Amino acid sequence: MKKFIPVPDSIFAESDAHLVFESIYFHLLKLFDHQILSPELIDEYPDFPESAKTAWYLWHFAMEVSSSGLPDYLSNHCSSVQQIKLTRHALAVVAADELKMLLDAAIPFARDVAKEYGEFSVFPQDVWFEQFDVSSSWPEPDLIAETSLRLAGLPLSSLVGTYLRAHREELQCKGGGGV
Repeated sequence: MKKFIPVPDSIFAESDAHLVFESIYFHLLKLFDHQILSPELIDEYPDFPESAKTAWYLWHFAMEVSSSGLPDYLSNHCSSVQQIKLTRHALAVVAADELKMLLDAAIPFARDVAKEYGEFSVFPQDVWFEQFDVSSSWPEPDLIAETSLRLAGLPLSSLVGTYLRAHREELQCKGGGGV
Protein backbone atom coordinates (compact mmCIF):
# COMPACT_ATOMS: atom_id res chain seq x y z
CA MET A 1 0.00 0.00 0.00
CA LYS A 2 1.38 3.33 -0.98
CA LYS A 3 -1.33 5.58 0.47
CA PHE A 4 -4.71 5.22 2.11
CA ILE A 5 -7.52 5.63 -0.40
CA PRO A 6 -10.75 7.05 1.05
CA VAL A 7 -13.77 4.76 1.30
CA PRO A 8 -16.29 5.53 -1.48
CA ASP A 9 -19.71 7.03 -0.72
CA SER A 10 -21.41 4.01 -2.28
CA ILE A 11 -20.29 1.80 0.61
CA PHE A 12 -21.98 4.01 3.16
CA ALA A 13 -25.17 4.08 1.07
CA GLU A 14 -25.68 0.39 1.89
CA SER A 15 -28.48 -0.06 4.45
CA ASP A 16 -27.19 -3.34 5.91
CA ALA A 17 -24.53 -2.85 8.62
CA HIS A 18 -22.86 -6.17 7.84
CA LEU A 19 -22.44 -5.18 4.18
CA VAL A 20 -20.91 -1.85 5.22
CA PHE A 21 -18.43 -3.73 7.42
CA GLU A 22 -17.67 -6.29 4.71
CA SER A 23 -17.36 -3.71 1.93
CA ILE A 24 -14.97 -1.56 3.93
CA TYR A 25 -12.85 -4.61 4.71
CA PHE A 26 -12.66 -5.52 1.00
CA HIS A 27 -11.87 -1.90 0.13
CA LEU A 28 -8.96 -2.07 2.58
CA LEU A 29 -7.87 -5.47 1.29
CA LYS A 30 -7.49 -4.00 -2.22
CA LEU A 31 -5.12 -1.39 -0.79
CA PHE A 32 -2.80 -4.23 0.20
CA ASP A 33 -3.02 -6.02 -3.16
CA HIS A 34 -5.31 -8.63 -1.59
CA GLN A 35 -2.67 -9.68 0.93
CA ILE A 36 -3.88 -10.39 4.44
CA LEU A 37 -1.50 -8.52 6.70
CA SER A 38 -1.17 -9.11 10.42
CA PRO A 39 -2.62 -6.54 12.82
CA GLU A 40 0.94 -5.58 13.79
CA LEU A 41 1.74 -4.61 10.19
CA ILE A 42 -1.54 -2.73 9.77
CA ASP A 43 -0.79 -0.85 12.97
CA GLU A 44 2.46 0.46 11.45
CA TYR A 45 0.80 2.39 8.60
CA PRO A 46 0.79 6.03 9.72
CA ASP A 47 -1.97 7.28 7.39
CA PHE A 48 -4.29 4.33 8.02
CA PRO A 49 -7.26 5.73 10.01
CA GLU A 50 -7.91 4.18 13.41
CA SER A 51 -11.44 3.28 12.33
CA ALA A 52 -10.02 1.38 9.34
CA LYS A 53 -7.63 -0.48 11.63
CA THR A 54 -10.55 -1.37 13.88
CA ALA A 55 -12.49 -2.73 10.90
CA TRP A 56 -9.47 -4.76 9.76
CA TYR A 57 -8.84 -6.34 13.16
CA LEU A 58 -12.49 -7.12 13.78
CA TRP A 59 -13.17 -8.58 10.34
CA HIS A 60 -10.53 -11.25 10.88
CA PHE A 61 -11.71 -11.82 14.44
CA ALA A 62 -15.35 -12.15 13.34
CA MET A 63 -14.57 -14.60 10.55
CA GLU A 64 -12.55 -16.90 12.80
CA VAL A 65 -14.71 -16.70 15.92
CA SER A 66 -18.03 -17.06 14.09
CA SER A 67 -16.78 -20.32 12.56
CA SER A 68 -14.94 -21.91 15.47
CA GLY A 69 -15.48 -19.95 18.70
CA LEU A 70 -13.18 -17.92 20.87
CA PRO A 71 -11.11 -20.69 22.48
CA ASP A 72 -10.19 -22.07 19.04
CA TYR A 73 -9.49 -18.56 17.75
CA LEU A 74 -7.00 -17.96 20.56
CA SER A 75 -5.38 -21.37 20.28
CA ASN A 76 -5.12 -21.60 16.50
CA HIS A 77 -5.54 -18.20 14.84
CA CYS A 78 -3.67 -15.66 16.98
CA SER A 79 -0.03 -15.41 16.08
CA SER A 80 0.98 -12.83 18.68
CA VAL A 81 0.18 -11.13 21.93
CA GLN A 82 -0.09 -7.84 20.04
CA GLN A 83 -2.82 -9.28 17.81
CA ILE A 84 -4.87 -10.17 20.87
CA LYS A 85 -4.27 -6.75 22.45
CA LEU A 86 -5.25 -4.88 19.28
CA THR A 87 -8.34 -7.01 18.75
CA ARG A 88 -9.37 -6.67 22.40
CA HIS A 89 -9.02 -2.89 22.12
CA ALA A 90 -11.05 -2.87 18.89
CA LEU A 91 -13.85 -4.80 20.61
CA ALA A 92 -13.92 -2.13 23.32
CA VAL A 93 -13.93 0.68 20.75
CA VAL A 94 -17.07 -0.65 19.03
CA ALA A 95 -18.73 -1.46 22.39
CA ALA A 96 -18.73 -5.23 21.81
CA ASP A 97 -18.56 -5.60 25.58
CA GLU A 98 -19.89 -9.14 25.80
CA LEU A 99 -17.41 -10.42 23.22
CA LYS A 100 -14.57 -8.62 24.99
CA MET A 101 -15.66 -10.24 28.26
CA LEU A 102 -15.75 -13.64 26.54
CA LEU A 103 -12.28 -13.03 25.08
CA ASP A 104 -10.99 -12.26 28.56
CA ALA A 105 -12.69 -15.40 29.89
CA ALA A 106 -11.19 -17.57 27.13
CA ILE A 107 -7.61 -16.43 27.69
CA PRO A 108 -6.92 -18.62 30.77
CA PHE A 109 -8.12 -21.72 28.92
CA ALA A 110 -6.01 -20.94 25.85
CA ARG A 111 -3.03 -20.20 28.11
CA ASP A 112 -3.39 -23.60 29.82
CA VAL A 113 -3.62 -25.44 26.49
CA ALA A 114 -0.66 -23.47 25.16
CA LYS A 115 1.58 -24.50 28.05
CA GLU A 116 1.75 -27.96 26.47
CA TYR A 117 3.41 -26.39 23.42
CA GLY A 118 6.08 -24.54 25.39
CA GLU A 119 8.23 -22.27 23.28
CA PHE A 120 5.97 -22.75 20.25
CA SER A 121 3.13 -20.79 21.82
CA VAL A 122 2.87 -17.06 22.59
CA PHE A 123 0.63 -17.54 25.62
CA PRO A 124 2.97 -18.87 28.32
CA GLN A 125 5.72 -16.48 27.26
CA ASP A 126 4.00 -13.18 28.02
CA VAL A 127 3.17 -11.92 31.51
CA TRP A 128 0.31 -9.82 30.10
CA PHE A 129 -1.84 -12.97 30.08
CA GLU A 130 -1.42 -13.43 33.84
CA GLN A 131 -4.03 -10.74 34.55
CA PHE A 132 -6.78 -13.07 33.29
CA ASP A 133 -8.28 -15.68 35.60
CA VAL A 134 -11.00 -18.24 34.98
CA SER A 135 -14.32 -16.44 35.30
CA SER A 136 -17.02 -17.81 37.56
CA SER A 137 -19.52 -16.63 34.92
CA TRP A 138 -17.70 -18.52 32.16
CA PRO A 139 -16.13 -21.60 33.78
CA GLU A 140 -16.08 -23.81 30.67
CA PRO A 141 -14.45 -23.19 27.27
CA ASP A 142 -17.38 -24.91 25.50
CA LEU A 143 -19.81 -22.36 26.93
CA ILE A 144 -17.52 -19.53 25.83
CA ALA A 145 -17.25 -21.06 22.35
CA GLU A 146 -21.00 -21.52 21.97
CA THR A 147 -21.82 -17.96 23.04
CA SER A 148 -19.00 -16.40 21.02
CA LEU A 149 -20.10 -18.24 17.86
CA ARG A 150 -23.46 -16.49 18.11
CA LEU A 151 -22.14 -13.03 19.00
CA ALA A 152 -19.33 -12.88 16.43
CA GLY A 153 -21.81 -12.94 13.54
CA LEU A 154 -24.53 -10.38 12.98
CA PRO A 155 -24.45 -8.84 16.48
CA LEU A 156 -20.80 -7.85 16.00
CA SER A 157 -21.36 -6.80 12.37
CA SER A 158 -24.14 -4.49 13.48
CA LEU A 159 -21.93 -2.84 16.11
CA VAL A 160 -19.01 -2.45 13.70
CA GLY A 161 -21.22 -1.14 10.89
CA THR A 162 -22.67 1.49 13.24
CA TYR A 163 -19.17 2.43 14.41
CA LEU A 164 -17.89 2.72 10.83
CA ARG A 165 -20.82 4.92 9.81
CA ALA A 166 -20.09 7.15 12.81
CA HIS A 167 -16.48 7.44 11.53
CA ARG A 168 -17.40 8.02 7.91
CA GLU A 169 -15.64 11.39 7.78
CA GLU A 170 -12.36 9.84 8.97
CA LEU A 171 -12.69 6.95 6.49
CA GLN A 172 -13.32 9.35 3.64
CA CYS A 173 -10.59 11.82 4.50
CA LYS A 174 -8.09 12.13 1.68
CA GLY A 175 -5.20 12.32 4.15
CA GLY A 176 -6.22 9.06 5.78
CA GLY A 177 -5.45 9.14 9.46
CA GLY A 178 -6.96 12.45 10.49
CA VAL A 179 -9.67 14.91 9.70
